[in-house]
Amino acid sequence: MASQIACITTFSVARHPFGVEMIQSFLEYWSSDFHLYAVLQQAEQIEVKSHSDQLTVIDFETVCPQQNSFKKYFIDNHFHIFKERGHVPFPFDAPRFAHKVFAIDYGLRNIESDLYVWLDSDLLFHRQIDKELIAETLFGNSGWSFLGRDHLSEKDKQLVYPECGFMLFDKNVPGFEYFWEEMSYFYEANGIYGLREWHDSFAFEQAYKKTKKKFPKFGFNISSLGLEKISDPNHVFIASKLGEYMDHRKGNRKSLPKSPELEERQS
Repeated sequence: MASQIACITTFSVARHPFGVEMIQSFLEYWSSDFHLYAVLQQAEQIEVKSHSDQLTVIDFETVCPQQNSFKKYFIDNHFHIFKERGHVPFPFDAPRFAHKVFAIDYGLRNIESDLYVWLDSDLLFHRQIDKELIAETLFGNSGWSFLGRDHLSEKDKQLVYPECGFMLFDKNVPGFEYFWEEMSYFYEANGIYGLREWHDSFAFEQAYKKTKKKFPKFGFNISSLGLEKISDPNHVFIASKLGEYMDHRKGNRKSLPKSPELEERQS
């Protein structure tokens, strides 16, 4: 049995310096039951002078070389669709969001742990987090824990995929192998380009729906623990149980010290 639960994140040190803030707040608020594996681009710019018992920095390009071939396939086969726009819209920017999946895949294959926690680089923590919260309250012994947004589908029928800034994985739960084979098909065999949208949250939703048909008990929706009323219910992260412990400064909130929705919840 692994002595610590593995937490995984990835970001570019040059382009996403807020990720360093996430690491700092992780070390402040997560108990010694957890170890953060930061799979980083420009990893050489981060020197771990302390906290090596809870932090390991890994070079993304070294351990996730498949990102290069995935990006090349996109450029060779799909980039021409968006060339006249001058940018790739969020739902179709497959290479941008592939970093997450490849970093998780590396962790699942190479890091020994009873449970794996994914953390987006734009998270900030503000309350102590212990093993009981993660392994019992948020996990549900389900194989995959996620923040569901089905309750928003009546207002936005396109927003049926989960919020994937925080996820839990357990390889030993029935159905997980099938679930991850589906995710591998999307990213290792470029199957994602057969979907309506090409980002990781949409891919996770499709893999989950297929897995759920074969393994009905697979998956736990953290939103089912209850949601607080906030002015922007689309920010389900803050409305959920997770909002008691962390902030998700997604989108244009990254330049702010705190999400407005979190300030509202804490007032």
